[in-house]
Amino acid sequence: MKRKVIFILFATFAMSVFFIGCGGDEDVTEETGTLSGEISIVAAKGSPAETLEALGNDYDITTYDDQTSVEAEIAGGDFDSAIVSANTAAQLYEKTDGNVMAVSPVVMGDLYIVSNGISIPEDSISFLRGKTIIGCCEGGTGEYALKKLLEDNYINTEYGISFEWLSTPQEVKEALKEPYTLALLQEPYASEAVKSIKNAEKSLELDKLWEETYNSHIPTDILVVSRSFAEKRTKDLKIFLAEYEESIDKARENTKSKLVLYSRSNRGEKLIRDYIKIMEEFNLDSLGGKAPGSNFYYGI
Repeated sequence: MKRKVIFILFATFAMSVFFIGCGGDEDVTEETGTLSGEISIVAAKGSPAETLEALGNDYDITTYDDQTSVEAEIAGGDFDSAIVSANTAAQLYEKTDGNVMAVSPVVMGDLYIVSNGISIPEDSISFLRGKTIIGCCEGGTGEYALKKLLEDNYINTEYGISFEWLSTPQEVKEALKEPYTLALLQEPYASEAVKSIKNAEKSLELDKLWEETYNSHIPTDILVVSRSFAEKRTKDLKIFLAEYEESIDKARENTKSKLVLYSRSNRGEKLIRDYIKIMEEFNLDSLGGKAPGSNFYYGI
C-alpha cells in the first residue's frame, strides 16, 4: 500500500449493536470491479488509521499525528475521502460550502474519562464538577459529547468545570502520568494509558452514559467524502465502500475500538442525523454555526 505518513515534529500525538451495520443489510448490492483511478484518503492516527490498514495499493493514504492537519487537508479540498469526528464533519461542511458529505459512522463510542489516582463513583459524571479535564482535538465530538452529558447533569461547562486542550492523544497520555489527573481519551489511547501508567483506570465510559440518556450511540468518527468524488466517481465510491468494509473487518481483530461501517443501508445516516439533532439543540457552534442541510448526507 502506498502511504504518506506525516509526522508533526511538535506533537508527540458492550460490543453488541455496534457490529450490526457490517452484515445483514441486503438491500443494496455490493459493488465489485476495478477502480478508475487512485483514491486519496486522509485520517488521524489511532482508530481512524487502523481501519484503513488492509486497503490495497489503489489508495493514497495520508495519516497525521493531529486532527488539525486532517481538517486543513479537507478544508483545502485535496481529498477524496477522510475520517473525522462527527462535529468536525459538520463544521467542515459549512467551511467548504457543502463539499463534505457524511457517509457512515466508522468508530462508535470508545470515549473515556481516564483517571490517575482519583476514585470516581461508578457512572457518576457529577463527580467531575469543579475538576479539570485534559483532552485533545478541541472542537471535536469528544469535547461536545462530554459537554452535553455534563450539562445534562447540571454542570455548567463554562464555570463548573475546566478544560485543558492539547494537540494530540500522545500529549494527553503524557500529562496523565501526573497523579490526580483526569483525561478525556479515545481508544486505543485510553487502553494504552491504563496499561502503561500506574494507577490509571477507565473511570467513565461516555457512550454508556449517552445510551442511557438518548437510547443511541456516539458516532465518534465518521467517513466523509468530497462531493466531487461522490458525484463524478460513483462506481469507484461503491467499490471503495466494499473494500473498506473488508478492511474494517480485519481491523476489528486487533483493536480496542468499536468499529462499524453501514455501507448497505441508511442506518449510519440515521445515527449521524440523531446525533446532529442533539448537537443542534445543545450548541450550534459545535456544528459550525448551524446544522448541516440534507445535502450533508451521502445516502446509501
